[in-house]
Amino acid sequence: MDNIIIAGKNLLLTPMTKPELKGVFADAIVKFVFYKTEFHGNPLCILVSKRNKKLTPLEYKQLADRLEKIIRLPIVFLFDSLEYYERDRFIERGVYFVVTNKYVFLPYLLINAKQSPVKKVEKLLSTAQYLLLFHLQIKNIEGLTIQEIEKLIPYKYVTLTRAITSLEQLNLCRTEKNIYRQKVIYFDYPLDKLWEQAQPFMEDPIRKIWFCDHLPETPLPICGINALSHYTSINPENSRTYAMDNDKFNSLVKKNMCIGINPIEGSVKLEIWNYPPLVKENTGIVDKLSLYLTLKEDKDPRVEKELEKMLKELWLKD
Repeated sequence: MDNIIIAGKNLLLTPMTKPELKGVFADAIVKFVFYKTEFHGNPLCILVSKRNKKLTPLEYKQLADRLEKIIRLPIVFLFDSLEYYERDRFIERGVYFVVTNKYVFLPYLLINAKQSPVKKVEKLLSTAQYLLLFHLQIKNIEGLTIQEIEKLIPYKYVTLTRAITSLEQLNLCRTEKNIYRQKVIYFDYPLDKLWEQAQPFMEDPIRKIWFCDHLPETPLPICGINALSHYTSINPENSRTYAMDNDKFNSLVKKNMCIGINPIEGSVKLEIWNYPPLVKENTGIVDKLSLYLTLKEDKDPRVEKELEKMLKELWLKD
């Protein structure tokens, strides 16, 4: 089997290699052939039964759930035919399937998107912004596969694939497939030029700001003016300011650690970011480029001056 048709598109099927199937239990390998493919930039794992006997919809669901945790790709079962009642039960169970040239159940891919008008991409996904800032400041990911990048940052394969697609759409990176048909990421600009090209597509990472009267000592990265004072000669503020993503914030609130939480004022300021704050070399301070994005609209001339100085020193150092 070399290809399948999904929503009118002819997709190449590539047999998965032994390294890619590491950890997959023997029973699944005995019963199914594993393939990789991509649809609209989304990687999929296609399973084709080696036997005529079908499992129950519940068994397919349980199998898919187990395999997704190992392979870290959406699991899709390919059939030559399915009765209407079988299709209904698969849909009820949330089992992804394709019936060759006839039916498709892949709701998370929004199959009917092929009929939608192409939207102009104007901003990076927050995950793409995180990935690019990681490359610019923490570790060079030039020449790495998505699987290798996945080991470095707190995002899974599918999310990383979408992030890289977002970067490609804005010509901020390109990908090529290696001999194992794995995507490898490349950048055509030096770091300072890449930042210059990417900046118009980046957004302030802060999604919301909260305040509280007291927050117990906890290892949260410092942000805002106090972070800028760490990198430059500007004076720090008396109040504390910390950055965190939404999951961390919800965890603190659930544990009742944010005493007097409110959206107006307090001795502790909490910036809730769209992505986990980047911290270089365990400094306890948010990364310089994210910090710049949070403060660049500040009208204080001293802040503007120190931000520009910080960026110049960053690229001179690198």
